[in-house]
Amino acid sequence: MPVNYLDFKDARCKDCYKCLRECPVKAIKVVDRHAKIIDDRCILCGHCTKVCPQNAKSVHSERAEVEKLLAGGNVIASVAPSFVSSFNLQDFSVMRAALMSLGFADAEETSVGAREVTAQYKKLLEGGKFKNFITSCCPAVNRMIELYYPQALP
Repeated sequence: MPVNYLDFKDARCKDCYKCLRECPVKAIKVVDRHAKIIDDRCILCGHCTKVCPQNAKSVHSERAEVEKLLAGGNVIASVAPSFVSSFNLQDFSVMRAALMSLGFADAEETSVGAREVTAQYKKLLEGGKFKNFITSCCPAVNRMIELYYPQALP
């Protein structure tokens, strides 16, 4: 079971239950008048954090763990394509320089690895052993398939 990266700050929860109504997989329940995530149903999409009007939910930060890794040296960042919209950048060299100034040894676009993975999938499909693949680098999609469509896994 993956770690749930969504934190609920119960003190801020004001009984509106918007998160409960808008959860795409109905993975939130009410316990003692507070919204609680049902871990074994949650796909970790983070939608509850976006719709919460009280900011009672947030994505768990792993900053301390990353800083600890960086202190050990030689950490390379794999950066998702969404950096373009998240940071309003068009040139990856700017992102690489910023990450290296933070202590990363290097940074590369995740798409570089994705190209190699795609090439390997192609070889496997051409081998005839597999009819198709369902692939996604999105952990919410992967978790949703594991939890709600396990029959698709083979």
